[in-house]
Amino acid sequence: MYDELHSSWRFLVDWTERMARKYGGTVYDKETGKTWDWGQALAREMYGPNWNNDPEFLEESEKDPHEPCNREVVERAKRWEAGDFPEWVDLEKMKMSKNIYIAFLEGKSHKQVVDERYELEGICEICGDECEDLFEHLCMWHTETDVKEVLKENE
Repeated sequence: MYDELHSSWRFLVDWTERMARKYGGTVYDKETGKTWDWGQALAREMYGPNWNNDPEFLEESEKDPHEPCNREVVERAKRWEAGDFPEWVDLEKMKMSKNIYIAFLEGKSHKQVVDERYELEGICEICGDECEDLFEHLCMWHTETDVKEVLKENE
């Protein structure tokens, strides 16, 4: 299926993976308090916080994947990849979410992570699960090797 996509759609698929590796899988929205994956965040930027009900978004999402996607979406993705984020993106929370993997490797306790105000809610970069408590999830379901692998990929 991937090989059959128009190159603009392939760019966006690859972009979401690159962004998740670099910044973590969760984008935090300062304005709405919501969290998004990278594709949803891009849709939020293009079509507003209620993007999934926006007629323009719905029309775009029905496009034939062999045809190019909206050029402005690709341009916006490129700006984000270059570090030019909109004001609503909470980069500090994203960094704290990312650092939770380091806290795990450092052997911090759950209490320490909470006391140090790490962002607990997020999407696990190892398995893709949405977690209310990512640190607890890492402790229960993943190994030190899993976490080291994720951090190595993000270097």
